[in-house]
Amino acid sequence: MNSSNDTELKIQSFLNRVNSDLKDEKTYSIDSAIWYSEASLNFTYAIYDSALVYIAIDTNAFSVELDENNKVTESDLDVLYEDMVDSLDAFYDDLYVNIKRVFYCDVVEVEVEQGRLDLVLVAAIACGYSSYQWSYFDEDDYWYSILEQGKCNYYEGEGNVA
Repeated sequence: MNSSNDTELKIQSFLNRVNSDLKDEKTYSIDSAIWYSEASLNFTYAIYDSALVYIAIDTNAFSVELDENNKVTESDLDVLYEDMVDSLDAFYDDLYVNIKRVFYCDVVEVEVEQGRLDLVLVAAIACGYSSYQWSYFDEDDYWYSILEQGKCNYYEGEGNVA
């Protein structure tokens, strides 16, 4: 197990290499390629927040070539990662809600066959309202906008909508 600081440094190092033109070709095992892809997506884009109305799920399939040792080259992993970011960005932009944030990304191995690794990216986007005060029943009772979970004392009446 790595400390969280070591894990963060590994992810940042990977992201810096993705954005650098000065590279010596490195290879990654299949497990490492999956880990770096998923960890980097979550580190860069995901914001855990329980304040949401619903979650939109998207899946996209990707393939990457393997070398003769069943490893992923760094240049191919860079392209794969950028393709995943593009698909995540397109899905995010297509959601027509005001408040949205990447909730979680999962990269899953589907198949290794004939020198190719097939993967699926599952992205969950949290959509809806943040948990700000939305309406009130009187000066002491408040209803928050996360469905009805913020109702005070399980209030069942209509109340005074603000």
